[in-house]
Amino acid sequence: MSETATIVLVVVVVALLLAAVAAVLMRKRAQERRAHEAGQLRDVAVTHTHEVTEAEREARLRDAEAEIARAEAERAEAEAARARQGLAQTEAAREHLVREADRIDPRVDTTQDGYAPTDPAAERTADATPDRTTGTATDPGTQTAPSDGRHRETPPRT
Repeated sequence: MSETATIVLVVVVVALLLAAVAAVLMRKRAQERRAHEAGQLRDVAVTHTHEVTEAEREARLRDAEAEIARAEAERAEAEAARARQGLAQTEAAREHLVREADRIDPRVDTTQDGYAPTDPAAERTADATPDRTTGTATDPGTQTAPSDGRHRETPPRT
């Protein structure tokens, strides 16, 4: 081999070795940079640990509040059911009294097919007549004096 070829071969080998060393150094630097970035991300994650702990505490608090609200709703529903039951009992007792009153009232025929108990509240309202001076209902036995607006007994008719 000639001296020139040997020099060229040595230069090529040295250039390849330098390129290989440069590639290894660049790879090592890139790994160090990524390791540094990973460390920074871990540091940021550590600062978020407090936020995660706070969020967990908040979630547990809201869960407890929801459980209390569910228990309160169940209690309220039970109270409403008792109130509805009391209403049904009161209505039944009232209807019993009205039926008994209808039974002994000679003006009510309880034997006919379409019989339904009378509503004493509706009867009282129907007995009241509107007072043209005040716009309120008055009993048929009272009269409003136009001068002072007070009710007075109507004298019995004979």
